[in-house]
Amino acid sequence: MIIGAHSVIYSSDADADRKFLRDVLKLTNVDVGYGWLVFGLPPAEVAVHPSEKNDVHSEHVKECVLSTIGSVGENIFVTGISM
Repeated sequence: MIIGAHSVIYSSDADADRKFLRDVLKLTNVDVGYGWLVFGLPPAEVAVHPSEKNDVHSEHVKECVLSTIGSVGENIFVTGISM
């Protein structure tokens, strides 16, 4: 039985992104050593949709990210998300 998942975000500014997750989104976290933070996430879901090709990303993810950023109420600048 699968009881969890581990997601990894690769970043050119990992320290800033960790601060964002910790200070802005207020995700719980554990320092596993040397300032390496692992963040708790709320429950999630996964779905598999048929496609003619692999590596297709859903627009729902972008909509969710943009909605969350809009609800935080702080000056947040996002690059790399296109609609």
